[in-house]
Amino acid sequence: MGIFLQHVSRRLRFDHSFSSDLIHLKKGSPVQDTQVTLNLNGNQLKSLHAGSKQLKQDTDYTLSGDTLTFKASLLTSLITSGKYGENAVMTAKFTKGADWNFRVVVYDTPKLSTVEGTTQAFTIPTDFRGSQLATMEAVYTNGGNAGPQDWTPYKEFGNTFAPAYDTHGIKLLPEFFNSVKDGEVTLKFHFWSGDVVTYKITKSGTRVTGTAS
Repeated sequence: MGIFLQHVSRRLRFDHSFSSDLIHLKKGSPVQDTQVTLNLNGNQLKSLHAGSKQLKQDTDYTLSGDTLTFKASLLTSLITSGKYGENAVMTAKFTKGADWNFRVVVYDTPKLSTVEGTTQAFTIPTDFRGSQLATMEAVYTNGGNAGPQDWTPYKEFGNTFAPAYDTHGIKLLPEFFNSVKDGEVTLKFHFWSGDVVTYKITKSGTRVTGTAS
């Protein structure tokens, strides 16, 4: 099985405002090296571990200034089962501060299905395939932003939409529909893997129909 590495680059800060950094490997494509930027603020990387195994600099990874590069050979070896979702965790230790976790995630483009519901209860059946939802855009098909805060197409996570990973769905919440006019709305779901999946909903009164694009 080949796997392609797609890393959503995020600058890592030493105040640890994020608890982890995701490294995405796409199922069915070849692995490539990936880079992350460490804002060390004068600190130094002491070691990297994958589980109990200490990783070797220049063999498993390289560090040039603040740029940490994970080798493709290392990432390939960490795919223990090829199953979707988290396959491994690498832990970075520094001269100061808490440890940092890099989570190796095998994923594929999510699949969304057609569904009917209401403005009070609407969940899009979703096969996440290891992907995690980052944000959602909503625009009327005939023009203009849809939903609350209509000065932007981007909607508020947890207030207007939310993933339900355990039940395999994406919920569009009543707060979203309270500000949506009748008609067709195009949604764009952005995932941390970098994938963007388009979906259309049609609202008529309290009835909502969703269609995969």
